[in-house]
Amino acid sequence: MTKIYALTTIYEGIELLPHFLRHYTRLGVDEIFVAVGIRRNTDFVLDEAPPGNIAAAVIDVCRDFPTRVYPFSYDEYATNSQNEPLRRRIKAEAGVCPNDWCIHADLDEFYTFPTRLRDITDEMEKRNDWALAGWLVDRTTRDGTMPPILAAPSIGEQFPWGCHLTDRLLNANIRRIVLCRGKVRVNGSHDDTENAYFESVPIGSKEDYVCHHFKWCESLEQRTRQRLAESGIRPIYRRECDDLMKYLGEHHRLPVEDPAYGGCEMGRITYPDKIY
Repeated sequence: MTKIYALTTIYEGIELLPHFLRHYTRLGVDEIFVAVGIRRNTDFVLDEAPPGNIAAAVIDVCRDFPTRVYPFSYDEYATNSQNEPLRRRIKAEAGVCPNDWCIHADLDEFYTFPTRLRDITDEMEKRNDWALAGWLVDRTTRDGTMPPILAAPSIGEQFPWGCHLTDRLLNANIRRIVLCRGKVRVNGSHDDTENAYFESVPIGSKEDYVCHHFKWCESLEQRTRQRLAESGIRPIYRRECDDLMKYLGEHHRLPVEDPAYGGCEMGRITYPDKIY
C-alpha cells in the first residue's frame, strides 16, 4: 500500500507546530517530515541538530507524533526556489517512493478534505491522478485583532472566522496543491506543479478541498518586517508584504467585518469519522 506523508519547513516560531502535528496526524497521515532551518551562513545541508537552537525545540515538540526532523543550514531566509530542492532531498533521504503521496504545507496551512484521506488517495490511484488542488481560506479572530497562538483550545477555535484576505487584500494566489504523488515536482510555494495535472476532483467538488490559513496572529508584523529585510525576497512577495504593512500601519487590525472580504463563522476544524 502507498504511504501518505506531510512535509513542512520551519525557520522561526514553533507555536503552531503542535496544532499542525495534531491536525495532520488526525487526518491519517502516516508520517510527517519537519525541515527546520538554522542560519549558519553556509549552503543547505541536511545535518544533525546542534543543541540549544530552534531545531532542538522542534525535536522536543515532535517526540509524541509520527515525525522525522531534518535540520538544515542556510545563509539567509530561504527563497521559494530553494524549497523544492530541499523537499526533494528530504524525500530521498526518507525513502519516499515515486507513487507514495505527499502533502506539502507551510506551518500555517491546514488542509481539509471531504472524506477520509485514504479514500481520496484510493480514488486518485484508480484514476491515475497525480495531484490535487485546493483553495486557501484565511482564518482570523471575529474582530480582526491578532492575538498570540495558544496551546489550547484548538487552532480553529482560536481563529474561528473564515475570510478572503490573501486574495482580496493582498491580491495573492490562493490555490494550493494539497496532495500529490512523491514523483510530482511542486514549486516552492506549492501552488503549481512542473509535471502533473491537478484540476480533476476525485470526490466531491473543488470547494471541498480547503487550506485553512492561520497566518494572521500576533507575530505577523514582526515576521513581515523580517521578510522585507531579506535580500532574497521575490518582487511579488515584497509587494504583498509592503501592502500588508501599509494596511496594518493605517488600520491596526484586519478588515474581517467588511463584507467585501466574504467573512463567515467556521469554528473548529472537523474531521471525517473513522480515520484509522
